[in-house]
Amino acid sequence: MYTHNLHLHGGRVENNLGKTNLSTPNQDSNLDLLINGSLLHFENDALDRAFTAILCVHGYRQNGNVFKSKLGGFRKSLKKYAEFVFFDAPHTIRHQDNTEVSEADTPEQYGWWFSEEDRTFMSKKPSDTCIGFEESLARVEDLCEKEGPFDGLLGFSQGAAFVGLLCQLQEMK
Repeated sequence: MYTHNLHLHGGRVENNLGKTNLSTPNQDSNLDLLINGSLLHFENDALDRAFTAILCVHGYRQNGNVFKSKLGGFRKSLKKYAEFVFFDAPHTIRHQDNTEVSEADTPEQYGWWFSEEDRTFMSKKPSDTCIGFEESLARVEDLCEKEGPFDGLLGFSQGAAFVGLLCQLQEMK
């Protein structure tokens, strides 16, 4: 069984691969949620507050509002238990064809870091380059100070990779 603890300015969240029954929080229990084969286990200290706070980290070429809309049904199913906080990465992405596109046509697109010197990200190409990573760390630290504590992280695509790196950096502290 795989277990990972996240300690981000507050409660504890464990992600275990396995199956369990869905339970609801009360004074004597924890909250267990089975989502796509992953068990999210929230300890009582996170449940003592009105909501469990989840920091949501969008993918490359997305933004917080796009990620929020894509998680609409998921958020709705957990609205009694969790508050989801969405925000934008600090790095604006050029449109793929390098042309000007109005914001009405395409929402702003952001990334957490770039793997190429031309400020692009190639997920399938190995690279030792991570331009902008420090600025992204600073953005998350600032958000945690202003809007935290957060009990967990939820990421998609490059955002999920960034979440993994955040967890590793936190573990190294």
